[in-house]
Amino acid sequence: MGNYCFDNKNRFIIGNFNTSKPFSSFLPGIAGKKGIPMWIFYVNRGQCISSFGIKNKDNPIMEFFPAYRCYQNVQSVGFRTFIKFVENNSIYEPFSNHRDYENIAQNMYIGMNELEIEEINKENGLKTNVLYFMLPQEKIAALIRKVTIKNISDTKKSFEIVDGAPAILPYGVSDGGLKQVGNTLKAWMEVYNLESGMPVFKMRSSSEDSAIVSEFKEGNFFISFKNKNNQSELLKPIVDADLVFGRNTSFSYPDEFAKNTIDNILNRKQITSNKVPCGFSAFSVEIESGDSVDIYTVIGHVPDMDILDSFKEKFMSKEYIVDKYIEGTEIIEKITDDIYTKTSSKVFDEYCRQTYLDNILRGGYPIVFNKDGKTLVYYMYSRKHGDLERDYNYFSLQPEYYSSGNGNYRDVNQNRRSDIFFNPKVNNYNIRTFMNLIQVDGYNPLVINGVKYRVESENLDFVDGLVDKSDELKELLKNPFTPGKLFTFIEQKQIKLNVA
Repeated sequence: MGNYCFDNKNRFIIGNFNTSKPFSSFLPGIAGKKGIPMWIFYVNRGQCISSFGIKNKDNPIMEFFPAYRCYQNVQSVGFRTFIKFVENNSIYEPFSNHRDYENIAQNMYIGMNELEIEEINKENGLKTNVLYFMLPQEKIAALIRKVTIKNISDTKKSFEIVDGAPAILPYGVSDGGLKQVGNTLKAWMEVYNLESGMPVFKMRSSSEDSAIVSEFKEGNFFISFKNKNNQSELLKPIVDADLVFGRNTSFSYPDEFAKNTIDNILNRKQITSNKVPCGFSAFSVEIESGDSVDIYTVIGHVPDMDILDSFKEKFMSKEYIVDKYIEGTEIIEKITDDIYTKTSSKVFDEYCRQTYLDNILRGGYPIVFNKDGKTLVYYMYSRKHGDLERDYNYFSLQPEYYSSGNGNYRDVNQNRRSDIFFNPKVNNYNIRTFMNLIQVDGYNPLVINGVKYRVESENLDFVDGLVDKSDELKELLKNPFTPGKLFTFIEQKQIKLNVA
């Protein structure tokens, strides 16, 4: 086991994490009030991220597996980095299952809203860092990954680098479908928009055995760029895993990359249909002693293909990525400032913040409205236990603004027990809510879903004169809706308020 302490960013450090006792965890899935969250799971093996996606297990971008399977396969189907030394044509893969721990040190840095891993290889003179965090405050959901490769030797080095994920699942594939008929579903898989440098992965159509066939407007996307000396360059994506691994279907070694140059590989024709696609970027680079190169990759989900082009320039900007990293950190810090604690024990202070954050993820964060003496509370950010060791839970993290998921009655109840202390305006809202949910036979319901609202038909006239396109808005308000669904509808329909 490694040593445990905090770094200067108040992140928990685990040394030699690949040989430590295995554990699983997840990033909190908080994207801010006007952001779209993702579920992102990780384990302390390989490059850690074992699965991620939107809403629930049935919308994976990287397939969901229970904890024991993740410990086994994250080093093969999780994120990978292959570095070829040009002078001798040898390939080095950081964070693989090394045995030479005298010359190799591996550290994991766990923050409240981020995960970073580091490998320092004294023998070949490289330090590799990988940072993960979620895109906050945007209308699309995405995982951002930054890889930094630094030359810590005394001489200039030339590399060819391939970095990414061996499998990116198209939108429209369910978890059950992958587990039961995954080979058949390959016949519907397709990669679009490859020539733009920002490929989109989705099923060509619905695959259910039904008389009605529908087309998907949504899709998963991948974009990657390198930054060296503050100069950014969009990288040509590889979506056909055969170009990297050849016939090595175990993904244990990049056979094709080992035998060919990057230029040769990038000039080949890629198969973009009827197989599980991958998401790799590749390039050649020379790094002087003490210098480094960064690879920024954004992998996510877009609800409508039409809005994707507006993000391409953003996702190629180092400044944008850095700003979003800072913004996401500030969101979590502002939430946990409610329990700001200063004692002689830094461990205890950070423990308080983390425990409070965990309570919010189970019970939600209250937004309180008061009108005419009545209190209305809307809870954001809650989710059912969905971690890899509780694989029996069907968690839900709504991909919408003001996101709120589902939860078990007992979990939500017990994790809101301290709300009145941190936010007295909540008043007796939770007492009334949970007492009213008790059934006539004395039992309580198992699951608590997120709150939805509705407007009685006789009260819909208030919309007239308030907005343009009032008829369209009335149709939405006739049925149960969430605040996120309402705001998204107004945004998509470009509805304007007629107020001064």
